Amino acid sequence: MLSISVVFLFLGLAVLAFFQFRLFKLIRKVGPDANKHSFSIEHASNLYKCGEFTELKDYCAECLVLSPNDDHLHWYIAIGNYAAGDLLLSKQAFLKAISINPNLKREAQAYLEEITLQEVEIKKYNH
Repeated sequence: MLSISVVFLFLGLAVLAFFQFRLFKLIRKVGPDANKHSFSIEHASNLYKCGEFTELKDYCAECLVLSPNDDHLHWYIAIGNYAAGDLLLSKQAFLKAISINPNLKREAQAYLEEITLQEVEIKKYNH
């Protein structure tokens, strides 16, 4: 019994250390050199094209601190989450992008319709 508790303690400490490291990296980027870490559509597009959805989501999360109202940033959060299968986050990001730039509504409509269809199918399956 004691050995299982020790394993969970070390596992918890490892997870905590990981998140502290990620937070430290993020805080460091918001320092004096923060401008060099602003959102790049080209970089986001390359990550998306290469299928690096986890890296894309991480990159966008870091940029969100500096550019919370960038419609392109929210667009890439949306399509990255969509491609990774996270429909709820994708839908939220599409709606945020549209709220910032209503001109994106037409482009996002096909994604939002597909997300709605998949949500309906999931609800049918769960009942």
